[in-house]
Amino acid sequence: MTDHPAAGARPHILVLNRWDDEFARYHEYIDHSGNLVSYVTTASARPAIHADLACEVHVLPTLEDWAEVAALARQLAARHGPIDRVIALSEFDLDLGASLRETLGARGPTSLATRLVRDKVAMKRAVSAAGMRVPRFSTALDRAAVHDFARRTGLPLILKPRTGAASHGVHRADTPEQLETLLRSIDPGAYEVEEYVSGDIYHIDGLVAGGILQANRSARYLNTCLDFENGLPLGSVAVDDPHLTRELDRLTHRVLAALRLETGAYHLEVIRAEQPGPEWVFLEIGGRVGGGEIPFIWNDVYGIDLVGSWIRLLLGQPASLRMSPEVAGFAMIPEPREVPCEVVGATSLLGKLPTLYAEVLPSKGDRLDGHGGYDRISGRFRFRGPTSSAVERDVRLAMETYRLDYVPRAA
Repeated sequence: MTDHPAAGARPHILVLNRWDDEFARYHEYIDHSGNLVSYVTTASARPAIHADLACEVHVLPTLEDWAEVAALARQLAARHGPIDRVIALSEFDLDLGASLRETLGARGPTSLATRLVRDKVAMKRAVSAAGMRVPRFSTALDRAAVHDFARRTGLPLILKPRTGAASHGVHRADTPEQLETLLRSIDPGAYEVEEYVSGDIYHIDGLVAGGILQANRSARYLNTCLDFENGLPLGSVAVDDPHLTRELDRLTHRVLAALRLETGAYHLEVIRAEQPGPEWVFLEIGGRVGGGEIPFIWNDVYGIDLVGSWIRLLLGQPASLRMSPEVAGFAMIPEPREVPCEVVGATSLLGKLPTLYAEVLPSKGDRLDGHGGYDRISGRFRFRGPTSSAVERDVRLAMETYRLDYVPRAA
């Protein structure tokens, strides 16, 4: 185990960063005068780092080579002293961050704890063992195992990468022919298969410290993340019903306890199933800040910087987490199906919908290539209002009426 800093010594913090946007404001979130801060980042994310404040900044082609990152971390520890904390915020770096903490003896989430919020099979087993309903599921293993599961469970089925995020690589099969075609295009061994559970999907986002919810807000999706991947708009509206809010708060606490997520950020998704009777069904969780418009509306409407507060909690520092009671929502319009394409024009909705307070639209001449994720898409809209019904009305109108004009271009 690494010896942690003696009284008066400056702690050494290692930051793994692949972000190149406003979420990489580590110079605002971490006291660089009271701590020694080293960075390992990628070339595209390097400009976001304030190198003048850092001990060292190292640029690697990718962060996927764990051995290379670990060797570099040991060199940094040798030069600047033992690494006390490892900050790794991207969904795709959570496992690496946990591995480095164990290698270096640093404080923070372990590989076991991280596995419970990364591996969809492990998280479902833990939540089920705690007495909550989860979709019937199995590790895919091979095509025969998936077909056997389908015979026992029935169609439709959902196949998900065990450690994926944002519905990337998620597939729904409604017929035996679709299932067979799908299985020929993926590696079943990297997937889990689960029953399709019908019902509204809610997402609960927040921060927890010492097992106590510090900030927690639930919202209902309009369409689903999988719908978005398949070309449909995605919306969200916060819950303002006090009874439902308390019910979801209690459910969140039970899930976090089952997954042993005591300190950190979370993005939890649950289904309000109606069959065989009204019941909450755990869908999945991410041990990180929710994506898309979630961090923006939390900052703008609720008054909480999720990323900054998460970092402070990971560093053992207090965070100011008083939430506004206002209702927030968002709408995201996916890229056109005909990509690549060039934007000709985008219709602004500002001033036309009472609760719409911000929008992010592509400019004329921008090129959309089908790889924009939740960021470089056809349109992004943020809402705030006094009630869920007022916000939902405008979110739905944005999803239905927004128009992007474009022309297809050659790849």
